[in-house]
Amino acid sequence: MAGQWRYGLLPLAVLWLAANGLETGRIEADLADRARRALEAQGFKEVAPQVEGRDVRLTGAILGDDSGGAALAAAAAPGVRKVVDALSVAPRIPAPEPKPEEPTNPVAAPVQPEAPAQAATRGKAGVEAARVAPYLFQAEIAAGKLTLTGFYPDAESHARIALAASGPGRDLVDRMQAGAGAPKDFVEAAVAGLGQLVRLREGALQLRDRAARLSGEAASAELADDIRATFVAALPGGFSARPQLTGPDREPSTKEKAGGPRVDKLVAAPPADQPAESGPVDASRCQARMAALVAERPIVFRVGSSRLAPESAATLDAVAAEAKHCPGVAFQVGGHTDDIGYVSENVALSRRRAEAVLVYLVSAGVAPQRLTAVGYGESRPLVPNDNDDNRAKNRRIEFTVK
Repeated sequence: MAGQWRYGLLPLAVLWLAANGLETGRIEADLADRARRALEAQGFKEVAPQVEGRDVRLTGAILGDDSGGAALAAAAAPGVRKVVDALSVAPRIPAPEPKPEEPTNPVAAPVQPEAPAQAATRGKAGVEAARVAPYLFQAEIAAGKLTLTGFYPDAESHARIALAASGPGRDLVDRMQAGAGAPKDFVEAAVAGLGQLVRLREGALQLRDRAARLSGEAASAELADDIRATFVAALPGGFSARPQLTGPDREPSTKEKAGGPRVDKLVAAPPADQPAESGPVDASRCQARMAALVAERPIVFRVGSSRLAPESAATLDAVAAEAKHCPGVAFQVGGHTDDIGYVSENVALSRRRAEAVLVYLVSAGVAPQRLTAVGYGESRPLVPNDNDDNRAKNRRIEFTVK
């Protein structure tokens, strides 16, 4: 009987091997087609992808002033596990410079300069790139996919940005376009920001001229602190940094559990407070304005956490602007909760939330010596905690003149 089963399994094994070979061949052909189309779209028509399994090996020649990094980034199509560089470099033969043409009319009207909105630079293929203002770049990472949008000044810069964004196990979607008018060190700022963006679980990097903003969620609060500090330090001079990073709350230390103060790590010396052009206002009026802002658009957090919700950014930016109208005034940031949960836990949570607001305001340019953070827990309710609506009103952040 065992012998009969053995002979019956042989045809099944042959059929399985044949089906597996067909499926592998189909997958390899599909990956080769994806990589080929991606390379052709980036102008690498002489580069040939060879696929084995999910690995792509690039062969062929590229011009001497092209970067192999751009070809590698282009070949990293969805589904590709690894791209192997087997490219050769061919020297570029410079084209002869054209002789200046003799004017046909010596008294012809002078050529009018281009309008700023129409000024352009020419790429190596003769394609004009329109001048962009403001100069924008954005990168978003989520679910293992990194998407690039915005502009790059030239092919070499494009290759550098794509290389900084690529990585093993990460799909790269490149939707960037050529554009003239990039500020000095714009590409260096983009590469520096990408180096920290890829350390996040999910997030976004935005550059607008010389303003850089990095937002998202890290695997831990400590990692968020490190990414924040590194991002600020890595940006070229002349760029302003605005990190808005969160991470899962860490367990408070023994000192913090006992009620001791804690202030999260501040990443860099912020710019000094700049009073408004109209001059400073008195402290009571400044506090009233802050209270009105918070009442209109409350500062909110993730449920049971001290992580600021994204919709709180607009309110905090407005609060920071108001604080700069009265640079000589110190404020207390007070955190409050409802009556759900243990009293001691509510006090600790409210304090961490107040400290998160303090850190945000310092990163927005408010001098840290003007701010203190206090957690009151459920001890100072605005209204009785007798229904969900009232509890929502009691979960709040308040600013008080010291």
